[in-house]
Amino acid sequence: MFSRLEPLSKSDEIEARKNLSREWFTYIHTARNNALNSWQPVFPVFKMISVQGAAVSLEQLHSVLQFCVAVKNVTDAVLNAEEELNLKSLASLVRSIPDISIVYGEINRIMTSDGQLRDLPELRAIRAKIAELNAKIKSILRSFTSGTKYADILESAVPVLKNGRQVLAVKSNRRASVPGIIHEVSHTGQTVFIEPEESVRCSNELVEAEFELQAEIRRIIVDVVSKIAPFSFDLVRALKIMEKLDGTRAAAAWGKANGCVFADTCKEEPLLLIGARHPLLGEKAVPVFKWGFSIKDKDGKKVTEEEFHNMTDDEKKECNRRPFLKIYPEFNIDQTNMSEVNKEKYDAVVSQFRKTDVPTITDGMYVNKAIDRMMEKQEWLCKIQYDKEEKGAYYNPAKDIVVLPTKAQFRIHPDDPEECFMDGQEYYGTA
Repeated sequence: MFSRLEPLSKSDEIEARKNLSREWFTYIHTARNNALNSWQPVFPVFKMISVQGAAVSLEQLHSVLQFCVAVKNVTDAVLNAEEELNLKSLASLVRSIPDISIVYGEINRIMTSDGQLRDLPELRAIRAKIAELNAKIKSILRSFTSGTKYADILESAVPVLKNGRQVLAVKSNRRASVPGIIHEVSHTGQTVFIEPEESVRCSNELVEAEFELQAEIRRIIVDVVSKIAPFSFDLVRALKIMEKLDGTRAAAAWGKANGCVFADTCKEEPLLLIGARHPLLGEKAVPVFKWGFSIKDKDGKKVTEEEFHNMTDDEKKECNRRPFLKIYPEFNIDQTNMSEVNKEKYDAVVSQFRKTDVPTITDGMYVNKAIDRMMEKQEWLCKIQYDKEEKGAYYNPAKDIVVLPTKAQFRIHPDDPEECFMDGQEYYGTA
């Protein structure tokens, strides 16, 4: 949601954000534990919860739990350090977070912090039945694989899983020795995969039990969602406050890492810009990246790149040379009001980049219909581009294409019929 933030224009709002970052700056300098935990994108989940009868997945419910934990942790961290670090603005902001403890309690009741369902009484009996059936199926298969009775019948003493069921790999010519359901035949036809009839009933019961388990899990999730649905609006409000806390903390952390200071609020008369250009409202800038090196000598004096390259090796070793990357937001000229403020200058700039029309007149030039047809129908060994203005003819091996200037570009003697005719010959000679 940070991508939707707009620059602030009111001085009191700007100062409030700066105060939050100042207090985060203080908190970070004390080397305390991180007050803000990360959380997954939850806004779409909050919208789903607000719809009656909505079904969410365990992963989505877990993301809500993570968010509630993040809210609790940042609230506890800020309020515990409020008096010691004088965190008035942060404390006031976290106190404005709506109470979502019921949401946390309901989800935490059924789910662990890592997103796994707890051993709930509603699920315990079904899970026990599934475990019992799995054990029974393994015992049945073990009766075939553990002894020597079926050693000459089985291709392998290890059961395999086919279509979600435990089966035995039986030699094709001995399939009658193991009554049951054939689930698959090997590519060679030498092996058939049979589910013994003794385990078929258990496997059917296992499928039913697993379906019952998933149905009960869905019922539990729907019940929890119905209980936290009334708090969906509070969750959205909490998210907006958490984003403000996260954004101001990120600004403080970045400022600390880069040795930044807070800008002073200007209380003087606003600066008057004469003949300035500004981007139009709603336009988006394109980031332009500039990188280089910041160089200082042993005395801390700034050194230019040219001065550095002219130094001796010993002098260079005494310099502190650090790479930097700067990003400048750049606007296209049509995204500014220059055309209104200074139309003459605008036209002059635009004219430098306006592409001239490609000449198309070929009157009086020699014509070779056979070559024209070959290029028009692309009958050469590779493609030929001949209808776009180019500075010269060349072959592009990467694209396997011959590139030619247009025929009209060769018409350099339009006033001399003989020379104009030869211009056409020059074109086909080049082709």
